[in-house]
Amino acid sequence: MVATKIPSPEIAVAVNRANAAVVAAARAASEALQAHPGMTNDRGGFSASVFALAAAAVAAANPATAVEAIAHATAIYTNATHDTIARALYARETATTNLASASAVLVDDNIAFWSAVEFDVHSIIEGRGASDLRLWPDGNPTEHLWAVARAILQQFPGGDFWVDWYQKALDGRPQNWPLLRDVAMIEEALWHEGGEALDRRIGDIRRDHALRATANGEQIEVNPQTGKLRLIPDAQLPEDMASYVRRKMLKAVQVFDGEGGQAYGALAADLTMLRRAVEDAGNLPVELFDACAAATRRLHVRIEAGECPSADQDALIEDYRSRLREAGADILGSDLETRQVLERRAVIADNDALIDAGAAIEEVVQVIEPLLEGRLAEVLPEDAAAATDPATPAEERAAASFRLAGRLLRVEQVLRFGKDIGKGFAAGNSLIAKAGGYLKAIEYLARSPVAKAVKDAVFRWLWS
Repeated sequence: MVATKIPSPEIAVAVNRANAAVVAAARAASEALQAHPGMTNDRGGFSASVFALAAAAVAAANPATAVEAIAHATAIYTNATHDTIARALYARETATTNLASASAVLVDDNIAFWSAVEFDVHSIIEGRGASDLRLWPDGNPTEHLWAVARAILQQFPGGDFWVDWYQKALDGRPQNWPLLRDVAMIEEALWHEGGEALDRRIGDIRRDHALRATANGEQIEVNPQTGKLRLIPDAQLPEDMASYVRRKMLKAVQVFDGEGGQAYGALAADLTMLRRAVEDAGNLPVELFDACAAATRRLHVRIEAGECPSADQDALIEDYRSRLREAGADILGSDLETRQVLERRAVIADNDALIDAGAAIEEVVQVIEPLLEGRLAEVLPEDAAAATDPATPAEERAAASFRLAGRLLRVEQVLRFGKDIGKGFAAGNSLIAKAGGYLKAIEYLARSPVAKAVKDAVFRWLWS
């Protein structure tokens, strides 16, 4: 699959190596069947793996090796029709007319596997890539086995990766190709070892990709004075711009100072949120931008709901909205990282993975909350509540989900759970041990099935 999407010399070498193994296996199977005619031959299962690898060889611009693999695989069959289909399908660059005739010779009484081959033939004729299609166009004939396997896989540390990959293949949904490329290129010795070592490597690769995908213009570090975790910016606004933006946000809040009555009462919670952001976010550009964006979105919702006057009707509302928009625009114009964060958020498709894991997320946040301070301690529970509540407006939930996912991953990274569990405290963690709840959190996040469920939900949210 990776070879069809991310061709490279390195992948071509790996495909050739895999293809040579397929050729050898097909030859051995053919010889064994000839020597022992009574041997059971699982045509569908064996040929499916052969065809997948042969297709990868074609994608890596090695049609000759693909044909060789198919030739040995189809030698097992006695039905010449199968041989015709296989040869036509994988010689498609020079035999488009043969593809059409090959699909025509398929007969109704073939198994689901050959129905899927026919579907692939037509799709390739129409110019669609096979890896973008549903694996079984007429429904998965092994659905009952997949349901059992899925439940078993999800009980193990690395199982969620395989569940996600295969379910997407079944559904024909987009895969995370850079992630799959890195997994596919794990060294051969580790694939042979398998088990926990392979699970750990795949988990490390997934976490690295997730950390990059959720970069939010900030890092989480230990405060040496308190031993607690806090947010620090990756890049800071120029001090004069940071002061200017915060002043503009405060002036937006102060627009309503001295104004009584119910006309602006619905904005009270939003004004409090803005004040807290100015006071606590320091020079975190993305946090300041998010506060402006959230207040602007909430204003629109409140106007639509009739909770406050519209900007066209009320000069104070217009002044408030304009100051928020200007502050947000100033941040975007001054900070490249903020613009990149918004781009990273935009590529994540809306889905319910975090909503479905709401109870587990609440539990994890309660465990780690005693270790947090400042802006991180304040907003993590709020983001958890917003990200897991289906009633939260979509844009606000998307921003909260992005922050929550990235911060949960980075808290785990800082605490270095797995490494310290078996070895006692490393010197670098002696400071954080001052914070109450450290031992509980490290043990919990290293071993709890609930913590695993949350991490799996974060990965699904990113790449579902």
